[in-house]
Amino acid sequence: VNRWRTELRLLSKEDLPEALALWARAGIQITLSDRVSELERVLDHNPETCLAAVDGDGRIVGAVLGTFDGRRAHIWHLAVTPELQGNGIGRALLAKLESRWMAMDVVKISFSSEVGNASAIAFYEHLGFEYRHDICYLSKILREE
Repeated sequence: VNRWRTELRLLSKEDLPEALALWARAGIQITLSDRVSELERVLDHNPETCLAAVDGDGRIVGAVLGTFDGRRAHIWHLAVTPELQGNGIGRALLAKLESRWMAMDVVKISFSSEVGNASAIAFYEHLGFEYRHDICYLSKILREE
């Protein structure tokens, strides 16, 4: 239950600088692929699954990028303003995202986290996600501009 008065809505391109600031305050590592131009591409490809939680003054207090590649869905950068964490905002964003994916007939959702982010891992495990010990995540940078 979202105990803080927030409205959930689609994340817009105009929201991206504010969302980036929120993600940084929440401890998410911002990288080259998190430039506004890159995030605009995410919104273009996933217009219904990138969401914001907005307070009564119109400030973004939570945001998530939900992507779907046609086979699996992935959660990127789900975060809530640190001082409002624990009020159900993150859970409400995830529930809305899952509802949208269910309507798209998505079978499986994944989430990636830094190994040391115990609070994020605990949040997802509490909501039914399984910590996988049988896979590892690899990445490769194709351009460094």
